[in-house]
Amino acid sequence: MINPDAFIPVPVYPGYSVNGKGQVQSPSGSVLAVDRQGRVQVRVDGKTRRCFVGEMMTLAGVSREMAMEVTTLYFQLGLARRLNGHLLALTGADPAQYAVQ
Repeated sequence: MINPDAFIPVPVYPGYSVNGKGQVQSPSGSVLAVDRQGRVQVRVDGKTRRCFVGEMMTLAGVSREMAMEVTTLYFQLGLARRLNGHLLALTGADPAQYAVQ
């Protein structure tokens, strides 16, 4: 069993590594921010790309179950955000009053 906290190098993206929790570590050692679609921004050969965390986990050899779980969570989170937006629009409520400060 793989330790979910241990970072494993991603061979396709030199210097980048990923763990079983879906966190991606940059070559400088910082953990990258993940966008709403479950992607991170990486730099390869001087070009910036957006890569899915689940894909990076699979390439690194993290178990398929862990990669699918992370991908599913980001998908469900996106659906929940869209549903929340639709419900707020139907009720006529101002989203700003529910914003976390």
